[in-house]
Amino acid sequence: MSHKTIKPDLDLVFARFAIFGMLAILFAAISVKGDAPWFTWVVMLWGVFSIFEAAIKADEDALAANGLAKIIISHSGKLASERDELKKSIQGNHGRIAELERLNRVKVQTILDLHEEIKELKASHHGEMIGHEVHLKQVKKNRDQLRVRVDSLEQALNKVSDWKAHPEGYEANFGAWGVRDFYRSLAKQALAKKE
Repeated sequence: MSHKTIKPDLDLVFARFAIFGMLAILFAAISVKGDAPWFTWVVMLWGVFSIFEAAIKADEDALAANGLAKIIISHSGKLASERDELKKSIQGNHGRIAELERLNRVKVQTILDLHEEIKELKASHHGEMIGHEVHLKQVKKNRDQLRVRVDSLEQALNKVSDWKAHPEGYEANFGAWGVRDFYRSLAKQALAKKE
């Protein structure tokens, strides 16, 4: 048997005295008629011990229940404080979540603005490219026209250089015209080929 310090409740103490008193009265009533048989003594002692054992057990159970109640109360207090901390944490997290959502909205808006700016730059660049292409076509056209003029003048100069090598050819082809008239006719031919 373990050595526990038992502090029984006052009701259980009164109940034990009442049971012990009833057993004493019963024993006195049986003893008045004469000596009680040994079996009666055994049954009465067994009843007394079982009643005391039940009372002690009830005390232990009551103490255990009190201990459990205290544990439950302390745990419920801890749980309440943990619940309050969780509520505060959740409220803090709601604030953080709201701030993160606001930052995300700002980032999304920034991304959308950058996307619009990229579209505008692409359109502007495309417009510039079209302008450059038109200018490039004009430059190519002018280059081709100049190439035709240069080719015409080169052909005319080749004719002149061939005629200088053969002065009789010059006289034969141009007669009394002067050199100035010859170059003028070559320039007119070059301009006529251009058009």
